[in-house]
Amino acid sequence: YKLECAKGERRALVDFQFDLMAVHLTGFEFLTGGKHQEQFYSAVVSGEVDKLVAQLAPSVAAKIDKPVLAAWANGVKQNLGDFKSLSKTNFGTETETQNGVSVLKTEGTVLFEKGEGKSTIVLAEGKVVKFYLESDKLTLEWLKDPGIAELCKARAEEFLTNFLTGKADDAYAAVHEVLRTQLTAEQFKTMVANVNRKAGAMKSIAFDSLKHTNTEGESFTILLYYKVVCANDSTMAEVTFQFKDMAAHLNSFDFTGGS
Repeated sequence: YKLECAKGERRALVDFQFDLMAVHLTGFEFLTGGKHQEQFYSAVVSGEVDKLVAQLAPSVAAKIDKPVLAAWANGVKQNLGDFKSLSKTNFGTETETQNGVSVLKTEGTVLFEKGEGKSTIVLAEGKVVKFYLESDKLTLEWLKDPGIAELCKARAEEFLTNFLTGKADDAYAAVHEVLRTQLTAEQFKTMVANVNRKAGAMKSIAFDSLKHTNTEGESFTILLYYKVVCANDSTMAEVTFQFKDMAAHLNSFDFTGGS
């Protein structure tokens, strides 16, 4: 059995963008936005991910994976160095109240020890709901962080274990929402039952290897391979992850021997 997101749905954004609301923002002063940028990037380069999470809106913080956010922050620190200041000639802040919510957008050039980047931060009621940093020095190499690999390995092993021990609901909850639009919960349960009937009781799952693909595009992918031994069969299982909104998403699995 093999299931993956349709090609048109496998696009993964590694920049962090929670568009909480569509707003038309009007003028505000530099100091207000500058304060938020300084607080945010000081937390980014601090090496303490909890300081960064504390600045996020609770609804946003609940959806991120801390190891992914920490790896991104480490990538900023390693490639750009410490936060220094903001450009006063290429920086602006705007604000608006919509539906009773105070929304502030601050964007411009942020100066670091080793270079600069274009930053956008949007806050609702003083908490970050969207951020984006673009810099020529910040590549996707940060997604190769060991912490991300360990996160994906743990999730892959849990998924495979649930799948091969008949815990269909738990396995179904772990896959990306796009996969859940392709396969209903009942169809997934039928798949799990069929695999378990043919393969027999699970005996062991052992991690084999990991590789990265699409490392320079928006669909950066981690592929994990596991040796699976069941009573009636054995195979090499493949589980893949892509990244969006600072979270790792299980977007395909393959029990046919991998690819």
